[in-house]
Amino acid sequence: DDAWNPGLIIDYWMSQPDNSHLSTAELGYKSWSLFGAACWPRCSDGARLVRSSVRVDDAGWLRFRYKGTKELKFPILSQEMSIPAEAHSKVCPATAVTDYIARTKDFLHDDRVWCSIRPLHGAFHRLDTKGDSLRRWMRLVMTRAGVPAHWTGGSIRIAASSRAADLGADPAWIMKIGRWSSWSMWIRFYNRSGC
Repeated sequence: DDAWNPGLIIDYWMSQPDNSHLSTAELGYKSWSLFGAACWPRCSDGARLVRSSVRVDDAGWLRFRYKGTKELKFPILSQEMSIPAEAHSKVCPATAVTDYIARTKDFLHDDRVWCSIRPLHGAFHRLDTKGDSLRRWMRLVMTRAGVPAHWTGGSIRIAASSRAADLGADPAWIMKIGRWSSWSMWIRFYNRSGC
């Protein structure tokens, strides 16, 4: 089964208003789906993205860390990772994430990036670390973008990493961005590339 094209997410957000004209919920969907297309996190890892670690350096790279990821027994910070700012600001994951963080700075986020779109007792809290909400957010965007319904919200790891391989990305870079433990694991469970 071939993977779906993650470019559909980019095309969808290109057709939508700029960040400043999106509701907070829509900016959340946008920031998460673009971040997912750029660096292929597990949904559970996305729920553990540490807000205070997110910064944009002088070269425009978004730098960030996760806390307490799946492969760790203790909730420690991961190694710092980064993604570049895109030339087109409308679909730049770095811009979308930093705009979302700025807009939700007064939410009860517990130093996590994404927050619930539904208030609980009058306050907006961080999303569940199990990642179910982020999985639903991604699936919602995928539906809007025309991705077939049999793909789950977690399939961004398959789609984007396979597309990177098709475009000639270095296997070591794919391993680093996707944080896979071995190339054979990626080949066995995630690879849908034509390579």
